[in-house]
Amino acid sequence: MHAMRLGLLATLLAVCQSAFVRAEVSEPLRLADVLATARERNPELRAARERARAAAAIPRQVSALDDPTVGWESWNVPNSLRVGRADNNIFRLSQKLPFPGKRGLAGKVAEREATVVERDADSVELDVIAEVKRTYYDLWQAHQNLLVYQRERTLLERFARTAERRYGTGDVPQTDVLRAQVELTRTVNRVTTEQLAIASAGAELNALLSRESGEPLGVPEEAPPPDLDETPAALIASPSSAGRS
Repeated sequence: MHAMRLGLLATLLAVCQSAFVRAEVSEPLRLADVLATARERNPELRAARERARAAAAIPRQVSALDDPTVGWESWNVPNSLRVGRADNNIFRLSQKLPFPGKRGLAGKVAEREATVVERDADSVELDVIAEVKRTYYDLWQAHQNLLVYQRERTLLERFARTAERRYGTGDVPQTDVLRAQVELTRTVNRVTTEQLAIASAGAELNALLSRESGEPLGVPEEAPPPDLDETPAALIASPSSAGRS
C-alpha cells in the first residue's frame, strides 16, 4: 500500500517537473528588458499614444483657413460647344474668411485638448509600467516559492523513506509513516500550486507585452536591494532630535 502511494506521488512529481522544465528557458528575465518591451508593444499604451498623436495634429487643422474654391462658368456656348466663342467665360476664385480671432481661439482650444490627451497617455504609461512590475515580481515570488517547496519535497521524500524502513523494522509506529506521507502530499500540492501560479503570472505578463499567452519566459532576476538615501543613524533618530538638528 505504501509502495503504491509512493509510486503515485513519484508519477505526479514527474509530470509536474516535466511540465515545469518545458516552461523554463535558460535566459534570465530582466526587468529592464520587460519594461522596454511593454513600452514598445503594450496595446493599451500604443492606443493611447496614437490618440495623443492624432490630437496633436488637430490644432493645425482647426486654425487653418478653409480650402479655396475655384469655379468656371461659360454663358451662351454655341451648339458646337466651342467655349472659345461663348459670350461669357467667368472664372471665380473664392476664399472663406472667418471672423477675426475665431481660428486662433479654436487652435488654442485644440492645443489644450491635445495636452489633456497627451497627459492621459502618460497616465496610461504609468499604469502599464506599474502593472508590469507587479506581475514581474509576482512571477519572481512564485519561482522563489517553488524552489523552497521543491527543497522541502526532497527532504520529505527522504523522511518518508526513512520512516517506512524504520516501520518495517518495528522502530516506529505506523502513525509516523502516515504523518510523513501526509506532509509529503501537502508539499507536492504546494509545488503544483506554485507551478500553476508561475503559468498564470507568465500568461498575464505575456498579455501586457502583447505576446502569446503560452510563450515561455525566463526566471526573473533577483530583486535589487533597497537603496536608502538616508544613513542608518538618521533613520533611527527620533522626530524631536531630527527637528532640533
